[in-house]
Amino acid sequence: MQKIFYVYKITCLCDEWNCKFYIGSTGSINPEKDKYTGRGKLIKEYFKLYPKIKNVTYKKEIIECNDDPFY
Repeated sequence: MQKIFYVYKITCLCDEWNCKFYIGSTGSINPEKDKYTGRGKLIKEYFKLYPKIKNVTYKKEIIECNDDPFY
């Protein structure tokens, strides 16, 4: 299986973080099932405060996919 590279958006859904978002990119064999949420300082801080419960504390959207990591 070939790795697919994608750009994603994590939208925060809790309290004062509501509607703030994080944009990142990574690669995965199956982006739709990938649980990766990024490693930026602010997103790490958010997940320390709120557990990673998909569709409750955050929403992950795939913005674009490509099989080339340098697109």
